[in-house]
Formats: sequence, C-alpha cells, structure tokens
Amino acid sequence: MGNANADAPERETPQHEVALSPFWIDQTEVTNAQYRLCVEAGACPAPVVRTAYDSSTRASHPVTYINWEDASAYCDWLAQQTGWDVHLPTEAQWEKAASWDSLTRTKRRYPWGDAEPDRTLLNFEDSYLNRTTVVSSYPEGASPYGVLDMAGNVWEWVADWYDTDYYGTSSASLPDPSGPAQGSQRSVRGGSYGYGAAETRTTFRNLSDPQKAKGADLGFRCAVSGERLP
Repeated sequence: MGNANADAPERETPQHEVALSPFWIDQTEVTNAQYRLCVEAGACPAPVVRTAYDSSTRASHPVTYINWEDASAYCDWLAQQTGWDVHLPTEAQWEKAASWDSLTRTKRRYPWGDAEPDRTLLNFEDSYLNRTTVVSSYPEGASPYGVLDMAGNVWEWVADWYDTDYYGTSSASLPDPSGPAQGSQRSVRGGSYGYGAAETRTTFRNLSDPQKAKGADLGFRCAVSGERLP
C-alpha cells in the first residue's frame, strides 16, 4: 500500500505491506439505475441534482451528486436485500483491487500497468469529454482483477476517515486496516473526468466532507467481505 517513489507526496507514504481478508468488490461504479432501486425502496435519498439521474440515456452512468452517507446507505440497503456483508471498501481494499497484480506480485502505478494514461484507457481530463461516461466503457483500463473505472470517470467514496499520516501507522501487524477511528473528512480515490493523470494513480489520496460533498464527479462502489458470495 502506498507509493515508494522518492518524490511521492507525504500522504501516500511510506509504502508498506498490509494483510487483507478475502473480499469482493463491484466491477463498476454504482450506476444511476442501480441506485434508483434503493431510492424507490425508500432507503436512499435521491441525488440533490437529478439531471443525469433522471435521464434515460444516463441510466448506466455512475450515480453522482450523493454524499458519503448516501453511498453508505446504498451499501447497507444492499446488505439487507442480499444477506451479504456489503459495505463501502476501505482504502486498503480499494487500493489492492486497483493496483495489486497477484500473479507477478507487483504493484501497478495505474490499474492497467505503469504506462501513462491515454484516452483509450480511461475518462480523465485529457479525454476532453467533461462529463461521465457509461461504466465499463474502458475495458483496456481494467485492474489486475478485472475491476473497471478505478481510474477516472468519477471519484469514489471509500469507508475510511481521511488522515494525511495514516500510511505511517498502517501495517501488516493490523490485518484489515480500516483507517483512523475518527475525523472530519472521508477519503476518496481514483480521480475523475475533470482531473489529470497524477490524480488517477492507484496511490493518489483525496478527501471530501462526508455530509456536504455532492458533486458531479463523485460516486462510489461497494465491497463484500468473504471468500465466496453466499
């Protein structure tokens, strides 16, 4: 976990090993159509800006204009519907799914490898779209586990409170790290259509207010703990 380059930002250092129990993670970001099911069930609030949410042509785009609590409510609702242990992924889970190649036992700079981003791999600033795209539009940009859109499209809420110094205290001696016990900001990962290559690195960490942040480029995906789905 983290960045080993000499010029790495402080918030991404030190690079360190962590131990994680088996888990599953959504292959794509949660879409407007998927989130709508939770809204219709009365378990999630509708996005504060509904333009994309209500558009028939954007049903398969990632849901946006929701805060951390909305995203967490969706995962909780899905847990109730399925009986699975569904939750927002921790930073450690998210980063492993985005970067760790278990076959070569190496860490990737970007989900697809170490090659610099281009418009065939992700939706980011240099794509010049300035909007979300249908999830799974960039199969060549998949992570080693086949997870899509972990770079670009929209930022993704994760479970952890944000702490600049967190990577200095996280270690393999504490399995399944879940971040600081408290804080005022939650971590977000992955970059978005409005950001450049630097922010789409698998180690880049950003932060947002969990109650107030509801942007056009901020979404989420869920994770499920366990080796096998029930």
